[in-house]
Amino acid sequence: NRIGGCPTAEDIASLAAALKRGHLTKLDLSYNDLRCRGCVLLSGALNDPNCALQELLLEKNDISREGVVAISNSNRTVQRLVLKGNNVGRGRGACEAIGSMLARNKSLQFLDLSSCGVDNEGGAAIGDGLSKNSTLECLLLGKNSLGRGSNMGIFLGLAENTCLAEMDVTANSIGEVASWDDAVTRVLSSSFLSRIHFANNSLSSTRMIDAIVSNAHIRIADLSDNKFESIAVDTQLALAKRLGGDLEVDLSLNSLSSPPLGKL
Repeated sequence: NRIGGCPTAEDIASLAAALKRGHLTKLDLSYNDLRCRGCVLLSGALNDPNCALQELLLEKNDISREGVVAISNSNRTVQRLVLKGNNVGRGRGACEAIGSMLARNKSLQFLDLSSCGVDNEGGAAIGDGLSKNSTLECLLLGKNSLGRGSNMGIFLGLAENTCLAEMDVTANSIGEVASWDDAVTRVLSSSFLSRIHFANNSLSSTRMIDAIVSNAHIRIADLSDNKFESIAVDTQLALAKRLGGDLEVDLSLNSLSSPPLGKL
């Protein structure tokens, strides 16, 4: 079910009633003007024992901290949650609520927080939830600012997670602080991830590529538009053994000189 336009309080009340009767399994409210008040009104229905909602799509709804907290604290059944393009905001605030949801929730499998203004501390709060989560399979965090700081909690949490299969942290300034390269490398060497999207960051350590090659779980690695400049011959040979088989690596838009491998 998709609702267009700007839903009124009456519209939201009707939706909440339908949710409480278990009549909706998918609700798409993307590109409306739900805001925090609408989220608070919906949250009571999400927590109702009869609610059977599995997909909740809230992209671009001018939702900020109060609304994110309301949705996060009440979600029991939703498997796919999209908050892309909302103002989750800086610091821990709303991100702590998201982390708490991840820590206790037993239904969520897909979470989209792209373009939500999640900063370094917010990422750490989400990472804390990831360390305790056992259901999430895909986490999209592209176009935030996770790397603008020294708190690497998002990757510390990921190191403890054994269920996440896909992670997107495209365009997050990761690598601008030098120690991030080491943290990312350590995680990739032992992660259960199979699809990683790290494009448009500032990563430069080729040890990261070694980690990807040696991790049999990883199948797709997008490292395009970073700051890789050279790849050791041994690493290239190891790559060649997996490429064309079970691994795809994108190194385009890097300044590679040994040789410019591009998309592999």
